[in-house]
Amino acid sequence: MLAGASCLAAGYDKGPTDVPPTLQAEVEAFFRTDAARDRGKLAASIADKHASQPALVARAVEHANAWSELPHQRGKYVFDSPPSGIVTVEYALPDDYAPTRRTPLLVCTRGASGDADATFALVEALLGPSVRAYVRICVDNSMAKWHFEQPPNAGNLRLALLQARKMIRVDAERAFLFGVDEGADGAWLAAMSYPDLFAGAIVVDGYPHVPYAEQIYPLLLENLRALPILAVWHEVDGDETSGRGRVVAVRNRGIVEYAAKTSLPITGLELPAAAQGALPRGAVTKLLEHSRQPGTGVVSHWFRYAAQGRSHWLIQTAQDGDVWTADQISILAASSADRDSWIRQVLLEKLGYLGGRVNENIITIEAHGSARIEVDFEDGMVDWGKPVTIVCNGRRRDAGVIAPSVVTMLNHAYETWDFQRPVFAKLSIPVRGGVPVP
Repeated sequence: MLAGASCLAAGYDKGPTDVPPTLQAEVEAFFRTDAARDRGKLAASIADKHASQPALVARAVEHANAWSELPHQRGKYVFDSPPSGIVTVEYALPDDYAPTRRTPLLVCTRGASGDADATFALVEALLGPSVRAYVRICVDNSMAKWHFEQPPNAGNLRLALLQARKMIRVDAERAFLFGVDEGADGAWLAAMSYPDLFAGAIVVDGYPHVPYAEQIYPLLLENLRALPILAVWHEVDGDETSGRGRVVAVRNRGIVEYAAKTSLPITGLELPAAAQGALPRGAVTKLLEHSRQPGTGVVSHWFRYAAQGRSHWLIQTAQDGDVWTADQISILAASSADRDSWIRQVLLEKLGYLGGRVNENIITIEAHGSARIEVDFEDGMVDWGKPVTIVCNGRRRDAGVIAPSVVTMLNHAYETWDFQRPVFAKLSIPVRGGVPVP
């Protein structure tokens, strides 16, 4: 929980027993209404009656039943993602799935080969039959990679999860990533690019495939400070001096060593080359016990594409400068420069960055590659009764008193289909501007 005065009563009843049935019905009608104009009228009606009770409305949202029964345990859904077109995602439901309760989610990144059936079978073989209690969706590895031919498609994974949340009642606090081989490469990059979406990741025999790994890993791995990772790989034969297996082992050992030095929540597990079948049950169970980390007053996030420019309560809404679109990059250090420092500096200039810290009602932000940003005020993030000061890139602006809004909270929940983490206010600010801090 973020430090500050909360508009949600501490230790409130998780059940909707204190929510009036009329309010619960109105909130559920809001989420079941497609027309924006009609939905706006419902939001205004709810706000008129409960403007001073945002916590009560938030509890109604948390327990809203806005889903319908699904006719089959296996199925697919599609969404449009210009300019690439229609994207298809396949899913599998638990035998006892019911839209009246939340179910944890396992997002499986499919590698270069294998269809959804093979992917789901592999998940069960490696993680055990307990994964049948999870909603499983199979996304193509092309949704999670380093280079996108069309930069807007970098947001496809977030869209895939949004559509899953709309159709299937999943537990947004317990969504996990899983991938094997090339699918694990994608799962690594998905975890680094969208850490706010997940509670953890299990990656098997894969590694984050990026250029200049020695220089870029320390940046991207910092994105995982609140996201537990279980990295599993197999030993390589002594005679294997090259090939993917060797690269996977070397990269994972380096990552785990770096994580140990920097206190990142990455656990490494190197298995004998001959070890096949289910992964060690204790390690898997421990990882899947996690929930999404509660909000903190500190965020730090490196990213490449605008669609990845989001870290919990800090969001890039307009990019500044050109997008790094090249598939490959060649960096030649000046003869008098330290090669490692030179490469790192070039990468720092090409990547975007969002960093922020909340200290009482002072929000300090560092934003690189952004023209405009948005601050989403979660519960307890600031004291609602006191003025808020924003310091962005060393320039201060006074935001005044930020008031929680029922309409903002409802609209945000509808946009993200995340009913478990209410956002009560939003503030959009240009990166440039403000008064220099002495």
